[in-house]
Amino acid sequence: MSKLDLDYFETVIVYKSLTDETYLSSIIDYVNPIYFKDKNIKNIFNIVKDFFINRGTSPTLTEIKAYLVNDELKESYKKVVSTFTELDKNLNPDELSQNTETFLKEKAVFHTMMEVVEDLNKNQVNTTNILEKFETACNISLTTNTGLDLFNDVDQIVDNLNSEVTYIPTGWDWLNDRIGGGFLEDGRALYIFTGETNIGKSIFLGNVAINIANQGKSVLLISLEMPEMIYAQRLSSNITKIPLSKIKTETSTLKQSLEDHKASNSNARILIKEFPPSTITVGYLQAYIKKLITQGYKFDAIVVDYVNLLHTADGNNSYEKVKKVTEQLRALSYVFNCTIVSETQLKR
Repeated sequence: MSKLDLDYFETVIVYKSLTDETYLSSIIDYVNPIYFKDKNIKNIFNIVKDFFINRGTSPTLTEIKAYLVNDELKESYKKVVSTFTELDKNLNPDELSQNTETFLKEKAVFHTMMEVVEDLNKNQVNTTNILEKFETACNISLTTNTGLDLFNDVDQIVDNLNSEVTYIPTGWDWLNDRIGGGFLEDGRALYIFTGETNIGKSIFLGNVAINIANQGKSVLLISLEMPEMIYAQRLSSNITKIPLSKIKTETSTLKQSLEDHKASNSNARILIKEFPPSTITVGYLQAYIKKLITQGYKFDAIVVDYVNLLHTADGNNSYEKVKKVTEQLRALSYVFNCTIVSETQLKR
């Protein structure tokens, strides 16, 4: 597609914000008045955004006039409204949503770059915060799906009732019973197990990965606590039944057993990726998984060891930080349509 004329699109945004409350509510969390190069639009959008935040609705033209408290604002209002006559008001909703998303992403990225330059000049660079700002800018998404109409979409509801919900068995019948059959195969689900320190959480998650892979599935195992090779040794010991204490002296048996296991379960895959603890955000993890997908990988499940060791700058205490990370991690199960399994550590 050709490049969007961002300067012209400023007029479209302010027009739709003044005339379409639904549109304004969809962008209010992402748009910043500083994104507008046109000073007049910036002045008016400041009023519109403040009004919406305080009242929860778009201001009428009469209400806006009440906030034109000086000659500059009055002149800005006249010039902005006069540009509306040049607009074709018949806008395609999908095109509008896509173009708005492009505008917001490009403006957010640009202003993040400007902030980085300013911080560099002040010798106040925080690379983690910079990364999160860029991730936030690049992940702006405006949904256009109106949702499910309970009374008018009855056929869809009935079809769904008659469709079979598929699960990935955990490998333990007692656990399948507890969680309704296993892990939801189509994703949109995050399963969190809890345990105290040194109780075997990583061993459990490794076993989960093996049990899923043994069903001909592909699993991505993210380790934030243990080196890849250590994890691989533990999983290899589990699969081959060679005790971990003897694995170094029985390498030929280990190799043959793993090759035989692969031959009998050709679709099985466990990809282990190690990251240092508390260094990657959920957004970074998402970018990494997308890169793997472009290389031909497709995962049926993602196992993260463990949620407390993912990083976020949000939250004032450990509870708020883990809550935020958990919400973001569950959102990934929607993005990639696969189940995600993790754990959290209990300290009391």
